[in-house]
Amino acid sequence: IFGTGQGSGSSPGIWLVISSTLFDCHQTKATGAKYESPDRSTSITLYMIGFVDDSSGQINDFSGDPTLEHLTSLMQEDAQLWSDLLHSSGGALEMTKCHYHILHTVFSMAGAPVLGGNPQEYITLKSGDRTTQHQIPSKSSHTAYKTLGCWKEPAGNQKMQFKISKASSDELARLLQSSACSKTDAWTFYYAIYLPSVGYPFPVCHFTRPQMEQIQKKAVNSIISKCGFCCKTARTIVFGPSKYAGMGFRHAYTEQ
Repeated sequence: IFGTGQGSGSSPGIWLVISSTLFDCHQTKATGAKYESPDRSTSITLYMIGFVDDSSGQINDFSGDPTLEHLTSLMQEDAQLWSDLLHSSGGALEMTKCHYHILHTVFSMAGAPVLGGNPQEYITLKSGDRTTQHQIPSKSSHTAYKTLGCWKEPAGNQKMQFKISKASSDELARLLQSSACSKTDAWTFYYAIYLPSVGYPFPVCHFTRPQMEQIQKKAVNSIISKCGFCCKTARTIVFGPSKYAGMGFRHAYTEQ
């Protein structure tokens, strides 16, 4: 009745059974988003995509010249369907964490594509029992949002992720520098805590090498000092492989 509870070993398997069924049900009635190769030999339609309790849906219409209001109404229908399915399974959509983007491309006089704004401020979703209504806000294509620990935005800008990554790196550097860690502890901290923590979002990022150097600058100085080396050591040696007499540290750009 109340589920398997937090941390239960049965939860992953049961989540797969329930969520896969809900995804299949959603697919039978939802609009979804269809994508095709230029020669139309290959196509795929995407509906609801979920990772544990983080789910996202998408819709599009390339068949004619649909209005943004029409696309918004389709999105509202797909979102309402998903909310009702969750309600039927004993769950509920967490309305306060929901938002949506509309990717509308306009073209400048020079032919450059520019992401346009949203046609309205929100869509309305009803609760599963139809006793309340909730306004789901729209976000600009240039506004980042956090999903699965990564800050992303449709326009592809990485300013927020850069800010968060640098702050995380600097904070870990401060903690290490102010601790009483031994050289061995500092080395373990680097590989077991620093790299997995700061490097977590890197697989979905595209930072340049100079940006990565800004992110890791304070941390590298603190870590190599705590490991017993001079913080002014040439970075070619610091990031060089140990088999060639380097220190064996990893550059953030390489991690990415």
